[in-house]
Amino acid sequence: GFAGKIILESAHLSNLVSRPCIDLGNESSVTLLLIGSNRLENGGVCVDESSQLRIEGQGDLEIRLNNADYYGIGNDLSSTHGKLDFAQDGTISVNAKSHTGVCIGSGLGGEINIGRGRYLLNASGASNVGVGAYDGNTNIEMLGCDFELIESGAFSIGIGSVSGNVKAHIIYSSVKMYLNSQMTAGIGTLMGKNAEIHIESMSINEDLRAEELTVFGAVYGDSNVTIDRSNVNISAEGTKALAFGGMNGSTSLSFLDIDLLLNIANSIDEYTLADKSSIVRTGGRFRITVNGNYYDSI
Repeated sequence: GFAGKIILESAHLSNLVSRPCIDLGNESSVTLLLIGSNRLENGGVCVDESSQLRIEGQGDLEIRLNNADYYGIGNDLSSTHGKLDFAQDGTISVNAKSHTGVCIGSGLGGEINIGRGRYLLNASGASNVGVGAYDGNTNIEMLGCDFELIESGAFSIGIGSVSGNVKAHIIYSSVKMYLNSQMTAGIGTLMGKNAEIHIESMSINEDLRAEELTVFGAVYGDSNVTIDRSNVNISAEGTKALAFGGMNGSTSLSFLDIDLLLNIANSIDEYTLADKSSIVRTGGRFRITVNGNYYDSI
C-alpha cells in the first residue's frame, strides 16, 4: 500500500542470493529517482503484479546478478510483474551470469513502457530474455531509447517471450543486439503462437547466430511484422535461420520506406517463408544477400 518516491543517490545495495534489493509489496505505487551511480548486487527490483514502478532521474543503475534463476527489474519466473514505466535519462545496465532469467520483466509477463534512457543488457546462461517474459504473454512499448543487448545460451530472446505471445511497438530508438544461442529470436517469440511487431523511425542492428532463429517474429507461430521509415541492418547465420517470420504459421510483412541491409546464411536458401502475396513493400532500398547470392528487391 505504499505510494511515494524513493531516491537512490550513489547507493550500493546488496542482498542474499534470490532475494531482491528493493521489494515493492502489493498495491504499491513507487517512483524510483536515480542520482549519481547506483548498484544492486545479487538481486534487483521486485514489482508485485498489483503494483507499479516508475524510474526517473539523471543517474545510472547497475544490477549484477549471479542467481540460479534471476530477474533484474520485474518479478521472478513464476510470477507476473506490475506496470514498469522507464522515464529516466541515465543508463540502466543488467549483467546476469546464471541459469535462467529475465533482465527486465518476469516469468509470466506484464506491461513494460520504456520511454527514454539508455539500456545495456548482458546475459549468459541456459535461457535468457532481455526485455519481456519467459513463459507468459508480453506487451512492450519502447520510445526514444538507446538499447544494446548481448546474450548467449541455449535459448535467447532479445525483446519478447520464450513461450508466450508478443506485442511490441518500438519507435524513435536505436537498438543493437548480439545473440549467440541454439535457438533465438531477436524481437519476437520462440514457442509462442503469435508475434505482432511494429517498428517505426529507428535504427536497428541485429547480429544473430543459432541453429534455429528469426530476427523478427515467431519461430513456430504466426508473425505480423511492420517496419516503417527505419534503417535495418541484419546479419544472421544458422541451419534454420530466417530474417522475418518462422518455420511454421503464417507470416505477414509490411515495409514502408526502409533501408534494409541483410546478410543471411542458412540451409533454407530463403530469408523468409512468407508468401509473396503477404509481403507489402512501399519505397525504400533493399540489399539482400542469401548464401552469397545478392538481391535488390524483396
